[in-house]
Amino acid sequence: MLGDLAVTLVEGEDELLEIVPLKQADDSEATKSQIPSELALEKVIRLHEKGHNFWLARLNGQPIGYAVGIGHGDWYQSMGIYVTPDHRGQGIGSELKRAQIDFTRDNGFEGFLSNVDGTNKASKRVLEKSGFRLVPNAGGYSGILKLRE
Repeated sequence: MLGDLAVTLVEGEDELLEIVPLKQADDSEATKSQIPSELALEKVIRLHEKGHNFWLARLNGQPIGYAVGIGHGDWYQSMGIYVTPDHRGQGIGSELKRAQIDFTRDNGFEGFLSNVDGTNKASKRVLEKSGFRLVPNAGGYSGILKLRE
């Protein structure tokens, strides 16, 4: 089935560079046009410098997905999850979300926010399975997970 799946918090520059082709594929898919790798590198570096955290999913050692998020006061916000098309529907997005939730809980955040486009049924399912309360917004849903009162 999934083989050897590992989801880790990115801590070094080498791991951060592994995110770049995934970010390039993610942005290219979202914009429906090929994004240059240099632009993807700039975005990853800029997000990292602004304090965003990245998680990397590897299957049998190969990068196949990532998640990105950032803390805002007492709350943590997911800024997105991406899984390569040939690895979707296998629970990898849920594992990335679980890693973000664990990080959020372990670092004392009050809650977790995650927005999802109304047409993205897979991301909506990930939030529902992860215990988020979904609230409709203009473009889809805001997922809210309270970790402490």
